[in-house]
Amino acid sequence: MYSLIAHLAVVGLTFVPVSPARELSPLGCRNSKTTADLLELLASRDWNRWTREELADAWPGFLHLHECEPKDDECGLFVTCHCDRLISQDRVIGGDCECCDLFFFDIHMDGGRVSHERLDIAILHHAVATKAVAEADAKLFVGAIGFDETASEHERFGESQSVQGHYQWPTGIKGVVNNVELSLHEVSEGWTIFLYWTRSAIPAQ
Repeated sequence: MYSLIAHLAVVGLTFVPVSPARELSPLGCRNSKTTADLLELLASRDWNRWTREELADAWPGFLHLHECEPKDDECGLFVTCHCDRLISQDRVIGGDCECCDLFFFDIHMDGGRVSHERLDIAILHHAVATKAVAEADAKLFVGAIGFDETASEHERFGESQSVQGHYQWPTGIKGVVNNVELSLHEVSEGWTIFLYWTRSAIPAQ
């Protein structure tokens, strides 16, 4: 049988195998560049301006809507609180999320109608083939959000030789900082990056 490699040699082309560890994402998972672009999109807007409908339209795939427990300290006599979360479960193995996205929204209701909603927390589980790729992609993701390790106001708390840890830096919105937790976990067919991202007011001095 005439082989493909022999044919490539005849026409002067070189056969170079593609490394699945770098080029291919686990079944059901987005590629890393797409995830980084989506994180950059989230970072580009004030989270007070995201609505559930807008995020669901902007995010690839289908996000399921679920209720969650509101924060009691944001509820008052005249304004009731509500919490919704949008969830995608693209790859779940043995009950564990390997590629999933979760977004928590704070919802304020007034007279039975939504008076205000804001994105509160973004959580991503992103699976890759190897630990080395996971470490590289974790740096890519936190960089897409806006972390710059050379900037004096950008801080990371954790082991110096590890990408894992807590990151904190200004959002560009006065008085508001990004808080990101990054960790890596070995899973069924590789490694998963766990990214927990929220924004908070800078504590008063």
